[in-house]
Amino acid sequence: MTQAKQLHSEMGISQDVKLKYPVRLPTGEVLEKVSVRRPKVGDIRAAPIWAAMPNRSCLFLRG
Repeated sequence: MTQAKQLHSEMGISQDVKLKYPVRLPTGEVLEKVSVRRPKVGDIRAAPIWAAMPNRSCLFLRG
């Protein structure tokens, strides 16, 4: 783990989530966990309006 990732993890900005069912990628690599972070302002602004409705969950994906 890089220093930046370790610092984000300690600050609660990002965390690793272990997948219940691992996924095999087209490259043959098995993905067992993903790293997630809090949404940034740009993520929220780019989200569709229905994502802001109460009782809705939204996963923000940006490249």
